[in-house]
Amino acid sequence: MLTPCTARATSRTPKFGARAAAKDARAKTASDTKEALFEALRVEGVRRAADLAASIAPGAGGTGSETGDAEPGGDAAAPSLVGRFLTRYLVEVDGPILQPRTAAGSELSPDLVTASADLEIALTTLVEADQAAKALPAGFTAADVMQLMTRLHPHLPSDADAAADLEARYLGLVLLGLRAHAESGQALPPGPRWESWVDLWRS
Repeated sequence: MLTPCTARATSRTPKFGARAAAKDARAKTASDTKEALFEALRVEGVRRAADLAASIAPGAGGTGSETGDAEPGGDAAAPSLVGRFLTRYLVEVDGPILQPRTAAGSELSPDLVTASADLEIALTTLVEADQAAKALPAGFTAADVMQLMTRLHPHLPSDADAAADLEARYLGLVLLGLRAHAESGQALPPGPRWESWVDLWRS
């Protein structure tokens, strides 16, 4: 037989259980909403990069830069399309870049897969055009562009203008080195594959 105290405790259990379940449901909803927001930002970052690269591709009608000047370290007679892309990306694209996923082992969303494929195609077009013009060496890939894109932000105690100058400086040095290597006729050793870069989003 249940005592009055036991009966009261038993009657409260479903109520407290319901509260706990509701709390868990709210936490899961907040987590799902946060992940959905991160995913949307990732897709937007990749899509903006793909659209920018496509606008610079030969025959796209873009000038590569608003002023028509060569990119840092480039040749005004034969500017590097990849250099134009990186220069404009550093200046024009703000907010989250192509950051890896936070959930290990997660599958990429269809939107991110599509945007990533479009970006690879657009960057490969720029790379191949630059290689034909001896602005980039053989062996340089679209995945190399991605790696450069995420490593040209100096982490130094400087204001925005100084940081922009440093980004242009480092980009210029990289482009000069790549052009010199291309003109030497030597190919780069094997580099990253696009699939390796995309796999970072699953890490």
